[in-house]
Amino acid sequence: MCIAIFLGQIENLVVPQRGDIVRAVDTAIARTWTQGVQKKGVYEGEGWEWKLSGRPWYGRGDEGTHSRRLVAGILYELCVRGWHLLVSAGLTKKEWDKDTLMFKAGPPVQRYIFPLSFHESDKIRIIDSPNLQVTQAIVQAIQNSWVLGIQQQKQRCTHSYQIKLRGQPWYTSDGLMINQARKLMMGILKALDAHGFELLASVDMNIGPGGDSHITDIDTWFFANKL
Repeated sequence: MCIAIFLGQIENLVVPQRGDIVRAVDTAIARTWTQGVQKKGVYEGEGWEWKLSGRPWYGRGDEGTHSRRLVAGILYELCVRGWHLLVSAGLTKKEWDKDTLMFKAGPPVQRYIFPLSFHESDKIRIIDSPNLQVTQAIVQAIQNSWVLGIQQQKQRCTHSYQIKLRGQPWYTSDGLMINQARKLMMGILKALDAHGFELLASVDMNIGPGGDSHITDIDTWFFANKL
């Protein structure tokens, strides 16, 4: 059996109208989305919808951190209830488009899930890192893999550690630097693999100004400890 979760407009979240799914998302929202819920109820006769307070899918400022924590929380709560991510996919070309998350039923599993997000033209944020060793491993991988090096790093907020790179790896049109950006991403994957974490999902979960998803942050990566 499979289900799908849809991230709608700038603040909506839609799931199948099943008790276990609704409870899982309710738990994740209560734990991670501090602004709360405007309203919730039946969607189109067969789904269940939350309209969140704030604008989680704009992905800006502290809301950007908490929206990624929310998606990680949903992945976790579904995983412990036996729903495992199959794929995240963009299914429309409309304004405000974001990925749909598709899950399949399986045995309940408890995993540590955390996001790694890529912002503006030059920033990486480690959100809810499992421990200091993993944070240090990511920073070291960036130093070893990104030819221009790190400009600045800091604890951005309680849940987020930010690394600002030299250059503009996410916006560059130079062929050599595009390849260097790919090496950077592979270096991060290799470092996390060595520390027991694998890429669970790459999710497009943000919209750009005015709904233009072409001028926004790139996909957010979600990692989970290997089984």
